[in-house]
Amino acid sequence: MALPLTDRTRFLTGLQQCPMKRYLQFHAGPYGYGFQKRCTQIPLATGTYVHGALAEILKAVQASGKAPTKTALRLILSIQLARYKREIEAAAFSGVPPEGLQAVVDEQFSLVKGLVWAWVRVVLPTVIEEFEVIAVEEEYVLVMGCTCGLGTAESDSKRHGEFCTGVRQMLRPDFVLRSRAEGTLSVHDFKTTAYLNDQWIEEYRQSVQMAVGTVGVEQRLREPVETYYIHPLIKGQRKNDYDAETKEYSGPKRQNSVLCYLYYRMANPPLYGEDFQPKWKFTGEDGKGHTLGRAYQKVPVWEAVFPGKPTDQDNIEFWVNTLLPEYVLQEMFALIGPYQRNRAMIRQYMDSMPAEEGRWNTLLWELYDEEVKHGWGSDEFQTALNVAIPRSYDCYQYGNRCQFYDICIERKDQTWKDPIASGRYLPRRPHHQLELEEMLARGIPVPEAEEVEEVA
Repeated sequence: MALPLTDRTRFLTGLQQCPMKRYLQFHAGPYGYGFQKRCTQIPLATGTYVHGALAEILKAVQASGKAPTKTALRLILSIQLARYKREIEAAAFSGVPPEGLQAVVDEQFSLVKGLVWAWVRVVLPTVIEEFEVIAVEEEYVLVMGCTCGLGTAESDSKRHGEFCTGVRQMLRPDFVLRSRAEGTLSVHDFKTTAYLNDQWIEEYRQSVQMAVGTVGVEQRLREPVETYYIHPLIKGQRKNDYDAETKEYSGPKRQNSVLCYLYYRMANPPLYGEDFQPKWKFTGEDGKGHTLGRAYQKVPVWEAVFPGKPTDQDNIEFWVNTLLPEYVLQEMFALIGPYQRNRAMIRQYMDSMPAEEGRWNTLLWELYDEEVKHGWGSDEFQTALNVAIPRSYDCYQYGNRCQFYDICIERKDQTWKDPIASGRYLPRRPHHQLELEEMLARGIPVPEAEEVEEVA
């Protein structure tokens, strides 16, 4: 029997957020892989598709040692944005007018393309100069709690003994780099964020995800990996725009980013020509704060008419690579690290993970037997579920309600009795390749992915 698969997300979801959320997200449903909610709001593209594009860029660097051409970059972006468009078309929106949908899509396209072009312009040259790309989004497996003697280094679960109580932790760091100056390996992750502050930076000193990731990479590559880095991608907040008439922030909700909106002044010859500026407020040569003035209007970058723009470039590429000053782009990125991995935390995690996963494995088999006997919607099974897996009742995080609220707490209709048949939920698509392969090996149809975490 194969050692159970797990990952950091489900482990910490059960401990930090809610045990019932873990159960519904990772273990419930007809195949035992959990549910995911079908999108009913406009999904934002930033995290998923910026990460996807940057991964492809880094793979190209790994293969050739140099940055991809502009033609190759345009192709990478077109593939990622086509995926986003398909996700939008597949989503079951409720009450979203077509013009509202298109406005968000245009804005998100602009943000994704802008972040990628900006990163390539101001960050990638340093990455290539100082590091060698060793791996990009490679899957690693770390065995913990082995009791048959093979230990953590043997990730092939078939070689572990029949009664081994170990578990397989799936890991997938964004990328692994080798320092050209020192020859050492380090683990790196992109983190999309609205803003960066000291608390955010400090929190990553205690990142169990990154610390344990170094152990998985170390065991696979058989080299020491003592450090990790975080690469923040600062996209700005999405909030209501300022209304000059009401003097309140009550206007349309927009992405607060120079990659999406600029300030345009029409020409007034012979006094002055037309002008494009990234920010309303700026610091002048006198060192004091200034504003642009009433002659400037806020305009979407994708709608601007740029004189002299080459025909092979779209507005976003031209704006980022030609008109925006480099210092403005640098405000969107940082390289935080090296963080030294916390050995005590790694030891604690690796001691506790197998016991916690063993407890879950026992509960899940007991619940499976109850469900086979009585059925998901029966009083008997629901009572057994309530007894076995408590709820934290912490149903809101960052102002967003848990995606499982209507089949867990509220239950105003019959959706909870068959979430899949209701059309409001889908079987979860695993994030890790190893779990996807396990599904296929068991003859389970792999569902399409839908992003639900970040919505307009």
